[in-house]
Amino acid sequence: MVAEGVERVEELAVLKEAGLRFVQGFLFARPTLEAMIPDSDIDFG
Repeated sequence: MVAEGVERVEELAVLKEAGLRFVQGFLFARPTLEAMIPDSDIDFG
């Protein structure tokens, strides 16, 4: 299971206490549209 949308240290603490190991969200990295790969470079095969 992955907890998404983690934005605050307090949220992370609660999730860790609940036993979750996998988390993602703004707390760790902000999205950067400039770094996205263009559709033309993806093989949708």
